[in-house]
Amino acid sequence: MPAPGKCQCRVRRVEGGAELFLEDGNVFMLSAKRSGKADWILFTEHSRSAHSAIARLCALKEGGFTLVRQRGGKVCAEEMLHVTHGHHCYGDDYPPLSTMTVTIPNCESPEVELPAGVLSGSTMSRSRRNDEASLPPHTLTSKLPSWVAAQQSWELPFEDGRCTLASSRNFQLQARANLKVQRASASEGRRPSSRQDHEDDTMATVLLYGKVDQQEFTMDYQQPLSTVQAFAACLSSWAW
Repeated sequence: MPAPGKCQCRVRRVEGGAELFLEDGNVFMLSAKRSGKADWILFTEHSRSAHSAIARLCALKEGGFTLVRQRGGKVCAEEMLHVTHGHHCYGDDYPPLSTMTVTIPNCESPEVELPAGVLSGSTMSRSRRNDEASLPPHTLTSKLPSWVAAQQSWELPFEDGRCTLASSRNFQLQARANLKVQRASASEGRRPSSRQDHEDDTMATVLLYGKVDQQEFTMDYQQPLSTVQAFAACLSSWAW
C-alpha cells in the first residue's frame, strides 16, 4: 500500500511519446509527445488533440527545461517548473552521475505559476521578495546513490518492486521535510555520498522514477509536486 498522500503511477513509452496511468485501476491521466528535438507537449487526452494540450516542457539553450502553460495552442510565459541537469563526480575512480534540480512555486503560495526567470534564479527578485503573498519556491534535488564495490556500480535503493531494471533514467528527488525521516544505515561495502549523509535526516523523497519493463517506469510522487509537474520532471530525464 502506498504511504498516505503518495500517488503511484506508471509511465509507458508509446509511439511518439509517453502516457501516464494511475496504477490503481490502470486509469489514464496524461499523455505527452515530443515537439522538435527536445520539447514535450502534455495533453489530457489519448488522442493528443490540440484542444487537450495543457502544458509544454521547453528545452532551454543554456541547458535544462522549463514547464509552461499551454492554452489553445498558445504558450504562456509563466513557469510551473524549472529543471536543471548536472553531473556529480566523486573522482576519477567512479563514473559520473546524472543529477537533477527541480524548482517549483511554493505550494502554500496562491500563485501556481511565476514569471519567466524567477524559478531559474537562486533567489526571488527584490520586487517579489517584498510581496508577502509570494513565498520562496521549493527546490528538489537528486538523491545520490551509493557505490557498490563488489559490483563496480552505483546503487540507488527503491521501495520493493518500484524499480526492477537498471537504467540511467532511474532517479529520486528529495525535498526538505518538516519531520525527521528515518534512514537505514549504509550496508558494508557501500560508499554513501557525503551530501546524502549530511541531509538524510531532513530530506524526504517526493518523486521516484524507476524502470520495471523495457517500455515502462513507475512514477511515485507526492506534495509539493502536482501530477503535471512530476510527469514533466520525469520526461526531462529522457535527455540523459
